[in-house]
Amino acid sequence: PREAHHNNLSATIAVIELCKTLNIPKLVFASSAAVYGNPTQVPISENQPTSPISPYGLQKLVSEQYASLFAKQIDFSFVGLRFFNVFGPRQVPNSPYSGVISIFVNTMQHSLPITIYGDGTQTRDFIYVKDVARAFAKALTTPLESGSCLICNLGTGKSTSLLQLVDSIKTYFPQWKSETKFAPPRPGDIKHSQADISIASSCLDFTPQWSVESGLQRLIESLQL
Repeated sequence: PREAHHNNLSATIAVIELCKTLNIPKLVFASSAAVYGNPTQVPISENQPTSPISPYGLQKLVSEQYASLFAKQIDFSFVGLRFFNVFGPRQVPNSPYSGVISIFVNTMQHSLPITIYGDGTQTRDFIYVKDVARAFAKALTTPLESGSCLICNLGTGKSTSLLQLVDSIKTYFPQWKSETKFAPPRPGDIKHSQADISIASSCLDFTPQWSVESGLQRLIESLQL
């Protein structure tokens, strides 16, 4: 928790202070769907209660609150993009923030067994990294009144189960013959996740251009197998 606090909350406060020093007019912040914890309903909209169940989710939520507070006090605008499950090339498979796609791809690439925590029916909203970059560009260039704050979910609005994901990745690794193991769900893991992206669509004119399948194909191509 201490390292995560330093990397997330302390770093965000440092960026906010820099915005004040340099008179930066707008801050676009990489937040997370982890702020919701276990959602009360799916798709998840921004007006759902926030109840983080991990230190990471708590730090992202408090970072949003700090930025919203100081946006009004030091007169800059703030956009918080709540990332759902981002994936794409060069995502390392062995960090604490690794996504399940990079882990599964790396596992199959090395002919190792896959471990699913839970029964595999749990769902996630996977968004390709190029769509995330497009959303950042739109958030930076969309006019926003000074002192105002905008919070947006950033996903595709579609869900994929982990079992479906394994089947999709297997098509790129026909040589993979290892087993899929199932383990108990991990503390902090939620069952279902899917973004309601209505606000991103209406306020930022954002529409995802990449499906899980097209993003996965580009990811595999980047590995130069």
